[in-house]
Amino acid sequence: MVLATSGVDDPRFAGEAVKLTDGTVVLSMPPGRDPVVSDVLARGLLGRAFGVPLAPLPAPFEMTEV
Repeated sequence: MVLATSGVDDPRFAGEAVKLTDGTVVLSMPPGRDPVVSDVLARGLLGRAFGVPLAPLPAPFEMTEV
């Protein structure tokens, strides 16, 4: 797993988890966000990337898989 700081400055972007073809998961989160919100979102993104069943994210957050 790799943790990276995102360069995306759109306030609607909360982060991403990308699973590479070699199985590595890259978690990229924007800097300067509320640490509690970042923690909740990181857990949700990583759970989805690793196939762990989790409850939906709290409003107003939603996950989009592309």
